[in-house]
Amino acid sequence: MRIPVLLTLWSSCLMAHQLPAQQSPALAATPTLHANAKLVVLDVVVTDHDHHPIHNLKQPDFTILEGHRQQTIKSFEEHTPPSAAEAAKLPPLPPLPAGTFSNYTPTPPNSALNVLLIDTLNTPATSQVFMRRQVLKYLQNAKPGSNIAIFGLSTDLVMLQGFTTDPEVLKAAALKLTGGLSPFLNASAGMGMHDSGDGKGQPPPAPPSTETTAALQLQAILDFVDSFEDTARIRTSLNGMNQLAHYLSAFPGRKNLVWLSGGFPLSISPDAVHPSIDPFVGMASSDQEYRETIRLFASSQIAVYPIDARGLMIGTGSVRKDMEQADAHSSMMQMAHDTGGRAAFNNNGLAQAVDTAIEDGSSYYTIAYRPTDAKEAGRFRTTEVKLAQSGCLLEYRHSYIEDDPNRAGAAETAANSPAPGSSLLIRAMIHGAPASSEMLFKARVLPTASASTSGQRRALASDGPPARYAIDFAVLPSDISYTTTPDGLRHFNLEFIALVYRPDGTLANRTGNILKGTLTPAQYAALQQNGFPNHLEIDVPAKSNFTIRLGVHDRSANRVGTIELPVATVSKLPAATIAGTSSPSTAPTPGPGESGRAK
Repeated sequence: MRIPVLLTLWSSCLMAHQLPAQQSPALAATPTLHANAKLVVLDVVVTDHDHHPIHNLKQPDFTILEGHRQQTIKSFEEHTPPSAAEAAKLPPLPPLPAGTFSNYTPTPPNSALNVLLIDTLNTPATSQVFMRRQVLKYLQNAKPGSNIAIFGLSTDLVMLQGFTTDPEVLKAAALKLTGGLSPFLNASAGMGMHDSGDGKGQPPPAPPSTETTAALQLQAILDFVDSFEDTARIRTSLNGMNQLAHYLSAFPGRKNLVWLSGGFPLSISPDAVHPSIDPFVGMASSDQEYRETIRLFASSQIAVYPIDARGLMIGTGSVRKDMEQADAHSSMMQMAHDTGGRAAFNNNGLAQAVDTAIEDGSSYYTIAYRPTDAKEAGRFRTTEVKLAQSGCLLEYRHSYIEDDPNRAGAAETAANSPAPGSSLLIRAMIHGAPASSEMLFKARVLPTASASTSGQRRALASDGPPARYAIDFAVLPSDISYTTTPDGLRHFNLEFIALVYRPDGTLANRTGNILKGTLTPAQYAALQQNGFPNHLEIDVPAKSNFTIRLGVHDRSANRVGTIELPVATVSKLPAATIAGTSSPSTAPTPGPGESGRAK
């Protein structure tokens, strides 16, 4: 179990802090999905035909099958949504000294978390105003006690509001939503009846079909371009969802991801409209990216509830457009099926659909079992849940990809490459991206009396005179992935990074280092009290509207923790006294040539 202790930094001006556990005792006994010779976790939603939750079922009421073989249930627990009073009882955060920040986020124990993902990347601009109104309508009437976070997906994933039960805070965050043209969609693509092209509830007329050779050649070129735009849209979407999965993995229990989107096809269908053209022109498969997304969702207990943000859809008069629309709905149903959620489309009541999804996913049963067949690690496995009581609807994840023990070896090999986990790290360090808690850490950021370096002064010349800042990290030792050798040494491979962003999101400055080495048993024991230390210094323009984003990357396990803070919160603090990064008794032993390799 991860124990989120805010560890003392090694400077004498900081105090030790003990934070409450992120997991309640009940949840601590319920593992996440690591299926290789470990427990598999299934969240099962049970409702009647009107989608009202059915409570008070017992373990003997359920039968679990994997590959048609009955499994023995090892743990069983029912979860119900907390009351408003219960949800408000968050574990208190102790006060941190000025200039000290943590990426720990408290959440109510033993309850589902809900995420609204507002997807403008895959939603036509003509439907975004309608989608925004419906989100605000839902928040106006949201049931008290629901713990909700709001994210936006465009070309990047952005957190608009972290988890809160305060409806006023959520409404203020929803008002920040801004529409815009997706770089991968036509402005009029896939319009619903609420905002159709002629304003009369009818779609715009389809262009006349011309069966000339020139028209077919032109169509082939357009199909080729469209297919690559679709591929880019799919991969951008899956990258954003993977980033969201990593963010949510730090929180225990079930997460309901309510995804408001115009949808996207998981595969590009062959062109059946113009058979004389190569039907597979420009096709590209995203199967591997999708499988990785589903694997991350399974291990983080995320159920996806896709909702078509275009509302009620009608026939366009174009066979091609209707096929694309059917593909989008099929994709939504597939993702819901693979994660244990439920899709909703062809409905102008988006606010009600959001409410239904959150209510649906907040009452559930968590069931864990140990697979009887432990052979062939890394393969695709199917699951089936049966209930003794008839007349019930079951929603759960119908399959999973078993953990492969070779994955750890692959991760270790990747950790020695020039840029291990670079895709995850790059996305996690984007300005405004969600603060990740996969690696829990504290950081003290203070101005120093030291002069800035000449090289950094030149780099920041256009931003004004810089000030130098000292950054001291303390990483939770239990979050670090170690390789332990028979002599008791623990080998680690960590990367620390600090980025300075301008108000427009462009990068102004960066620094970082890589620490790869070993810990003796005595050093490891000492770090349990003081945290894993590291020290960086960076020049920051003396403007208050800049931000500093800090990251810790476990290169072996490919996990990331991040914090972003406004420079204005630390610029007026007393200057730090720099006394080194760690004491001799706790300092890690670096590997050959790996001591603080600057980036």
